[in-house]
Amino acid sequence: MQLLAASGQLAVASIQVVGESTVLVLRGVSSAAEVSVQIASGMLQGMSLAVGTIVTVVAEAVGSALLVGSTMIAYIPNEIGRALVYQERIK
Repeated sequence: MQLLAASGQLAVASIQVVGESTVLVLRGVSSAAEVSVQIASGMLQGMSLAVGTIVTVVAEAVGSALLVGSTMIAYIPNEIGRALVYQERIK
């Protein structure tokens, strides 16, 4: 993800619906690198997302936000961001 974040922009290469989620394959605009991102399909309802759509990558201290227009579609935490996430199994 670091290589793609450096470019600042990604293009949607393919969209695949898998159950209740959608897998977006994103290709770097300035490089040939690709990354797949799995997103809940409900997050994309009402958006016109198609192959070729530009996704902007905004790097932050604890990860990277993926934006289509002004809508954030995903947030990918880095090592620092993952350390801040707390999970506990509820019995």
